[in-house]
Amino acid sequence: SFHKAAQVAKTDSDYLSVTNIMMSSGFAEEALTLMESFDKKITNPSSFALQRGILLEAQRLYREAVLAYRPLLADTTRDAVTAERRLLTLLDFPASSEVAEATLLEGITASANSRGLKVLTAYYLKVGRLDEALAYTLQLDSLQERDGQALLRFMRSCRERRQYTLAISMGGYFFDHYHKSPVMTEAYFVYADALTQIERYDEAIAVYDNLLTYSPRAQDKGEGLYKIGMVYLDYLADYHTAGRYFDSVTAHYQRGVGYIRSKVARPYCDLRDGKLDEAKTGFAKLTQMLLHEDMAEEVDYQLAVIDFCQGNFDTAGVELQRLMVDYPRGFFVNDAMQLLMVMDRIGENEPLMSEYAHALQFELRRMHDSLKATLVGIAESPLSGALADFALFRLVKISLVDNDTTSILKYVQRLEESFPDSYYYPYGLKAKGDIYYSDNDRIEECKLIYRQLLQQFPNYPFASEVRQRLRDLEDETIG
Repeated sequence: SFHKAAQVAKTDSDYLSVTNIMMSSGFAEEALTLMESFDKKITNPSSFALQRGILLEAQRLYREAVLAYRPLLADTTRDAVTAERRLLTLLDFPASSEVAEATLLEGITASANSRGLKVLTAYYLKVGRLDEALAYTLQLDSLQERDGQALLRFMRSCRERRQYTLAISMGGYFFDHYHKSPVMTEAYFVYADALTQIERYDEAIAVYDNLLTYSPRAQDKGEGLYKIGMVYLDYLADYHTAGRYFDSVTAHYQRGVGYIRSKVARPYCDLRDGKLDEAKTGFAKLTQMLLHEDMAEEVDYQLAVIDFCQGNFDTAGVELQRLMVDYPRGFFVNDAMQLLMVMDRIGENEPLMSEYAHALQFELRRMHDSLKATLVGIAESPLSGALADFALFRLVKISLVDNDTTSILKYVQRLEESFPDSYYYPYGLKAKGDIYYSDNDRIEECKLIYRQLLQQFPNYPFASEVRQRLRDLEDETIG
């Protein structure tokens, strides 16, 4: 019936429909054979390129598949985007990676193909072949009239992959070679952010200062000042200076995202400085503004937590419950739920509630050592049994951020010995398994832990991740 349909087909669209039906019906090889007979009848040779490539992939003819996809990269159609995605998949897949790269490179050498260069650059960045990624980005830029957009895309990709040093290197090249690029302003922001991430704060602030001089747009100036304020707030812990920058934005640049972000950021300066009353007043004023839902939820959550830290436990509980109703899918819902669970477990134990309020205040103020010391005190106190397992769980999470494997194993052991039935124990056990996962000498112990988690705690949120990791480990053993 497929061959009869092909015989009456008259247009490229007809031929394509027949091929797609055959592919979806499981007749891949027959579709490829029939497709070859269409070649002399169709008016547009690229009509079947995508389908041909997919069929060739299925037969593991990877070089032929790349040759089918490659001409599409010169187009701007939807098929070209799909071909680009499938080529990236072929480059990622170990069985096809080498031949796909070699075949794609042949096309790059033979003809100037900017989309092909973009595919290769993305692949080289992903696998850490940074010199090649850099070289092909510069080649891509030369094909695109040297307007700097390829360089900016490269900088963004580096930032997303936390290759900050490489983003900075490209940023230096960008500013040396471009002075009137249409993407100069965004390049400033990406470059300064990369500097911030590797703790070169003075240089980042200098770049933002240059942006204030370079850009005539009030919105850019406002956002640049806001970014400087955030460097002082989040990294330099200079809350007074941060506040001055936020105040400058709200006073002089009342348009753009920098304005509203500065309004929301300003109370955090008082919060981090331990001025809870001033912070509460600042957040309360924000509730009178028309904020985006995400920001409104953030403000409501901070007000509830401040009330908790100030000992207004009943008020905080009501506010947290209301937040969960008002923002059922919000970013802070899990935090609100966890705090309500803590409050429920503590019950009428006022001293313990106050002690945890101190811990939460240290967390808000980013007083890392004080937070850990308070949680250790809760975990070890004979009067805080209702919260000891949760305190140990929090200490495990903090140690994960610190990459302190010794402390993680110590706290997990405490959970296992004292609270084997705790809701939080499986999370600690997974953290222990994850440590062993990265240790070649303890892979077998890792497997035992992962199997235990899947057998005893199959409904925990991490089950899918654990199952996949265990499968990967067992595949490696077989290989």
